[in-house]
Amino acid sequence: MMLEKKDVGNILVIKPVAKAIDASNAALFRRQVLNWIQLGKNQVLLNLIEVEFIDSSGLGALIAIYKVLPNKSNLHLCCVQPRVSKIFEITGMHRLFHVFTTENEGLKYTIYFPQFS
Repeated sequence: MMLEKKDVGNILVIKPVAKAIDASNAALFRRQVLNWIQLGKNQVLLNLIEVEFIDSSGLGALIAIYKVLPNKSNLHLCCVQPRVSKIFEITGMHRLFHVFTTENEGLKYTIYFPQFS
């Protein structure tokens, strides 16, 4: 799975370049994101603009990332597609993350309110 990464201050912005985060690529996704976090980033904004589907393996990868962050609420999502949003609602995972409409919205929130992130 190809991932685009950029650093904005202490925020790691990651955009999967894939239609799905599923059993075929979730382990690689999780491993790469955890490696980047170990390099010192403690806030993650995941841009899901291209992801149209996520299965239980993908959800498990998100939980693993969520658990490794110092303040577990430091994993934010943006640009979530309707089908993925529905999966989050059905599984109750929408309660774990702040979800933003745009990447800029997520960045502004995380930069200006880090104590709430």
